Amino acid sequence: MAQPAILHLEHVTRQFSGTGTPAVHDVCLTLPQGDLLTLLGPSGCGKTTLLRMIAGFEPLQSGTITVAGRKVTAPGHWVPPEKRSIGMVFQDFALFPHLKLAENVAFGLQKLLKQPRQIRTRVAEVIELVGLQGLETRYPHELSGGQQQRVALARALAPRPALILFDEPFSNLDVHVRSYLRHEVRTILKTIGTSAIFVTHDQEEALSISDQLAVMRRGRIEQMGSPEEVYCHPRSRFVAEFVTQANFLPAQRKDDSWQTEVGCFGGDSTNLLPELAGEVMIPQEDLILEPDPNSPVVIRDRQFLGRERRYCLVMPSGQEIHARTQVGEVLAVGTRVQVSAVAHNLRVFPTEADYGAN
Repeated sequence: MAQPAILHLEHVTRQFSGTGTPAVHDVCLTLPQGDLLTLLGPSGCGKTTLLRMIAGFEPLQSGTITVAGRKVTAPGHWVPPEKRSIGMVFQDFALFPHLKLAENVAFGLQKLLKQPRQIRTRVAEVIELVGLQGLETRYPHELSGGQQQRVALARALAPRPALILFDEPFSNLDVHVRSYLRHEVRTILKTIGTSAIFVTHDQEEALSISDQLAVMRRGRIEQMGSPEEVYCHPRSRFVAEFVTQANFLPAQRKDDSWQTEVGCFGGDSTNLLPELAGEVMIPQEDLILEPDPNSPVVIRDRQFLGRERRYCLVMPSGQEIHARTQVGEVLAVGTRVQVSAVAHNLRVFPTEADYGAN
């Protein structure tokens, strides 16, 4: 049985004055209750603007926004942010430096809960939920970055909102803390069944934390689906490049395969017909390297990444491609290699003039 929608956007558009194109253009999406959605895309693609529109911080030119079955934004209708049942966690945590941890969490509950005892009980509940028991009397400057982020999460959870919005919540944390905390945040949200939307430009973060992933480009949603679906079955060259960071080889169709400068590859051509030329997408982890002194492909660089190695390969044309291999046999820089690929993940896309534009 399908979960009811906690959020529904219909043809939402926002254009800032003095700009030629909308920051957000004709966005439609539905988020089921309890799901975690990530808006992923390069800087300037409209993801933060869309998040602020949902929160009520930005107006829109057209479209409707519905939260928990209640229309909060529509032509001639606007519900203020504090009445939308939406929590917000900012990039810089936005804690009050003069308030202790428990006081920061309690901020905003006075209008929701009338009795001090109720407030104390709710504060204690969310502090325990985020694992900060015993730190209630500390000030923000006495906490680590990860602890401050937990305080911001506890404060957002305290009013029991229908939806929580996260604007690049882990970007100010070091790599180890970021990885650990995003797992913890997902676990907390799943435990209490609260829906959330994250904004990020970090592909690994988006893939690991999301139930649904929406890739944005130029104010539009280019593709939305599960992380596995978007990663394994990208619908456009832009999504394929931005999410998978795959290699793209210019190719000419030859019977049922695609001819490139490093050999022939089989591929899914259903999205390319009737073109006779395109680009074969090969994920870095699907490339297979075999030493071959007669091959024109040479290893220019090698990086050790712990569980795997990443090789930079130079092809005859001068184009560089990358391969990720499991830790095992080490290929030296300067080695000539024969390149092949796991066939099941190959895709072919039409050649475009500009992939980098967002």
